[in-house]
Amino acid sequence: MKKLIVIILILVIGIYVISTTVFNDIKGSKFSTYEEALTTIEKGWIPEDLPKAAEKIYEVHDLDSNNGNGKFYLPKEDIKKFIISLEKTDREKLLKKEQVKAKWWNESKIKESIKNGDLILGERKGFIYAVDKEGIVYYWIK
Repeated sequence: MKKLIVIILILVIGIYVISTTVFNDIKGSKFSTYEEALTTIEKGWIPEDLPKAAEKIYEVHDLDSNNGNGKFYLPKEDIKKFIISLEKTDREKLLKKEQVKAKWWNESKIKESIKNGDLILGERKGFIYAVDKEGIVYYWIK
């Protein structure tokens, strides 16, 4: 009887592991430069008006919900120009925004920085942004 329980338990765990890895609709990618990211930009997972100076571009998206988020880095000299191009957005709306989880996406730290006013918030062309003055730009599909 104990052997049967162990076998059933192993089967259940195995099916769970296979179903969460094989049938997982969460996808992501990382690019060093704007040029490398072009095909994913065309698919809509990365903002189409991503600054050409963007580096270390990360994105993660959920095919089921059409939800996605990511981050990229901008040289400090490009941050002000980027911030000026944004329209105001609501802090509470952004804090409630569903986020797709990834190893490199620190949701609690990002939310804390938003709550504390450490990030400049804005939106444009279907994306919401939270910008660190040091050069990190977080984004969410609107």
